[in-house]
Amino acid sequence: MDLKELLTTYFPQLTLILGGLGGLIFYFIKRYFDLNAKKVETRYAIFQQSRIDALREYFDSYTKSQRALGLISTGKLVSREYTSEELDGITKDPIGNL
Repeated sequence: MDLKELLTTYFPQLTLILGGLGGLIFYFIKRYFDLNAKKVETRYAIFQQSRIDALREYFDSYTKSQRALGLISTGKLVSREYTSEELDGITKDPIGNL
C-alpha cells in the first residue's frame, strides 16, 4: 500500500487524528500562556495593594503628626514653658512614624 492510496483511503480518519492532536497541542499552549498571564496579574495586584497600604499608612502618620503638633500651645512654646523632654514626648511618636 503506497502513500497516495493510504491518504485517499483513510483521509477522514487522518484529518480527525491530526486535528485532534493539533487541538490538544494548541490547548496546552494556550493553557501555559494563560497561567503565565495569571501569575503576572497576581504579582501586579499584590504590588499595587502594597503601594496602597504604604500610602495609607503615610497619610495616617501624617494626620497623627499634625494632630500632635496641634496639641502644642504656641504661647507656651514662645514663652519657653515647655521643656525639651515634653516636646519630644508630644512629637516623637507621630513624627517618628513618618
